[in-house]
Amino acid sequence: MGEKFRHFLRTRRRPDGSARARADIERATREELSRFYVSRLRRGKIDDPGFKKIVAISRAMDIPIQAWLEDQPDS
Repeated sequence: MGEKFRHFLRTRRRPDGSARARADIERATREELSRFYVSRLRRGKIDDPGFKKIVAISRAMDIPIQAWLEDQPDS
């Protein structure tokens, strides 16, 4: 799951083109996901964040839910 999340962080940037920070995601999820949680997910320390968290990340980063289930393209 961490690899997929890192892929989204690389490819789903902020509108100005800069990378999304942990604080950006924390704010966008109305603190449903803390910076610490986002960091742990990014590092692969959380294997299964659960559907509710996936939905929160997807909304915050404008990612279709089905994208989590797809194979990621080679980068």
